Amino acid sequence: MSFRQFLREKDTGFKSSSYLLYGSDEFFLKEAERNIKEGMHDDQKSFGLDIYDLDFPTGKLSLLKEIVDSLNTFSFFSENKVVIVRNAQKIKKAEMALFKGYLDNPSDSSTLFIFYNDRLNTNKKDAFRNCKIISLDHNRNELREWISSYAGSLGISLSAEVTAYLIGMSGDSAGLLASEVNKLSLTGKDKIGMEDLRDIFYGESGVDTFELTRAISSGNSRKAFALAARISGSGTNMLLGAINWQISRNKDRASQDTLLHYYRILLEADTINKSTGTEYPLELLITKLLYR
Repeated sequence: MSFRQFLREKDTGFKSSSYLLYGSDEFFLKEAERNIKEGMHDDQKSFGLDIYDLDFPTGKLSLLKEIVDSLNTFSFFSENKVVIVRNAQKIKKAEMALFKGYLDNPSDSSTLFIFYNDRLNTNKKDAFRNCKIISLDHNRNELREWISSYAGSLGISLSAEVTAYLIGMSGDSAGLLASEVNKLSLTGKDKIGMEDLRDIFYGESGVDTFELTRAISSGNSRKAFALAARISGSGTNMLLGAINWQISRNKDRASQDTLLHYYRILLEADTINKSTGTEYPLELLITKLLYR
């Protein structure tokens, strides 16, 4: 993940005339924009900041002309104008020529931040070659580093097990991860372990996905379905995370066939959750995990 690279650019005062920030996780794009605004003084935000969003089907060409005009217009109330363009992935090839003309000859008094909410293919990367290009995408190890750093910024420390569980539960969604860590930061504890996590997330209900996962792994179907009936509002996402965490802890003890069986089921449930916006039926998930 290059979010660290982005923060280094911020620390040095964003010396390039134009930046392309791209990634498939919208959370990091929003975090980058927040950091840009955070580094501006009030007068600059009031008189030297223009924000444009290209997330609509028509009228982009006229808006791109307006963006270029804004970039080339000197701000009398601010030393440096900042222009933010969201959803640049919506720019079509025919519309890119106007934008590219500015990138080839940028203004000395403006800084352009282009946000691209997608992966960047070779053709698009070439079109933006005069920008400083920073990827905000991440892998699992980088996400682990980031969430530990984010927790530290909130004054708490997460154990390695808690970090692994939260990542498994969130499906690598940084936004969901940040939301859960924000909850943990309100507990008054500075060090969070697995028992703390259990108390914080499940203290009121008296039952949790850890307990349900243990019932499934031991083949205790009666207990598993009884626990499932008592879990309300958690849905399958929390259970998917708990099972993923449990498998990761015990993968050296299980056969490859068993691991493949579990991972296929988890992938199916996770895909349905994300593609349809509906929760995979909890009872069906438990049945598939229990019986092969």
